[in-house]
Amino acid sequence: MSAEDHRPKIQMVSPAPMWNISRESKETMTKVLEGCPDGWWENLPGQGSGRRWLRGINEVGKWNGEVVKQRIESMMRPYLEFIKNQYPCLRYWRVGALQTKPNTPSQYEKLQNQLHSDYSETALQREPGERPMSMIMALDAFNFLYEDKDDDDGDDNVDDDDICSITVRSGHAIAFTNELFHAGGENMTKKTIYRLFAYIVSDEKDYPNSKVFTKNRSNMNKLNAARERIERGNKRAKSSM
Repeated sequence: MSAEDHRPKIQMVSPAPMWNISRESKETMTKVLEGCPDGWWENLPGQGSGRRWLRGINEVGKWNGEVVKQRIESMMRPYLEFIKNQYPCLRYWRVGALQTKPNTPSQYEKLQNQLHSDYSETALQREPGERPMSMIMALDAFNFLYEDKDDDDGDDNVDDDDICSITVRSGHAIAFTNELFHAGGENMTKKTIYRLFAYIVSDEKDYPNSKVFTKNRSNMNKLNAARERIERGNKRAKSSM
């Protein structure tokens, strides 16, 4: 097993004409999300009520929630199949939705200048091509922050100079690996913005829980220890040949 993952950490996915991602289809999906009961939405960790995810569609027994989930998956399917064609081992996904209310600071700021990954150090137990990815598809244009480093030195410090901000246009999506430390950008508009998301895995055991893997010293120590174990294993395997 190699600790090195040579996939691009982040890539933009633009909709092909045959995907039929029209203004009408996006507006209809937004209305579906706006119609979900308030109790289905749950605050993201450390974000208060300004940034929430649609937890209710994953609860057993919510028939209407299952319908909403199917609508989300139907819209995201061509984007997900695009990633699956690139990385055939990633054959499972779990979808959801995100909501950010007007005049909400960035996720980075709300987490006291910390970035996060969607997956913990346990993702490194997989071969690089089997490690999970995430995807966010824009119903409304949104801003996305991520750390751009050529080499990850394992440091828990975040240098503002290494943080990039991109705008994902409506109808487009970003896909990123388990190694990308990132955060949702601010919403300084006067409207609530919506986007769809998916966790994409090679093994359904890898789906994350509702917590995030914050880039702090404790978590980076775990990540570095996992990388070192893999490297030691590789060295032992080579020496026994």
